[in-house]
Amino acid sequence: SISLPFGRVKVIRNNDDETARRRLNGNTNRNNNKFEGIKKLLVVKVTDKDGRSVPESARYISNKIFGTYGDKVTVKGCFQACSFGKLIMSNDYGGAINKNVLAAPGVVDI
Repeated sequence: SISLPFGRVKVIRNNDDETARRRLNGNTNRNNNKFEGIKKLLVVKVTDKDGRSVPESARYISNKIFGTYGDKVTVKGCFQACSFGKLIMSNDYGGAINKNVLAAPGVVDI
């Protein structure tokens, strides 16, 4: 089972991480083209064992990420615009995910 902390979640970066050290030294060995094309994105909304989760509904999250219900300013749209149309996030999984398990298009609730 999962237990979420109360309040905001703070992301702590581990400075001993090998990837972080390579970035600081300018050696990222990046392959930029992997960030182009259509990328399938699945958003996971977690509810912990005590019933805590973000208050937004799966429908709201889907709309904010993908524009499913008409939102014009979305994460999908921002990535597409910033990449000059080279990165497109999709919630079309081509049958790889049973749509009956989704709480909203592109969002699974666990």
